[in-house]
Amino acid sequence: RPALADVRLLGRILDHMIADAVAATPPGGRVDVFLAMEEEDRHVRLEIQDGGDGTTAPTVDPYCRTAAAAMGATLIPTCHPGRGGQITLVLPVAASSHPSEPTAARSLTPTR
Repeated sequence: RPALADVRLLGRILDHMIADAVAATPPGGRVDVFLAMEEEDRHVRLEIQDGGDGTTAPTVDPYCRTAAAAMGATLIPTCHPGRGGQITLVLPVAASSHPSEPTAARSLTPTR
């Protein structure tokens, strides 16, 4: 099912999320990206976990928060001490009769 999103706004939000995760990750660390469809809530959930120390939650730029809200999405920053920070973007999806795609996950190794 397609997520309901403005591609331009979504691109800027993702740029910010990834840049923050890379900045918080020490050299040789990794950034994990998770994507899941939540059928019962009809949302797509995108999580970006940095490789930092997790003592502070990632920052959310006010523009990104406003852009997410304009699409009916939410941005949720959290911290996991000893495991890193995480930003979650929750987007609504369009109604469809097709089954959801499987959950995808990918790890990225930041280069500086």
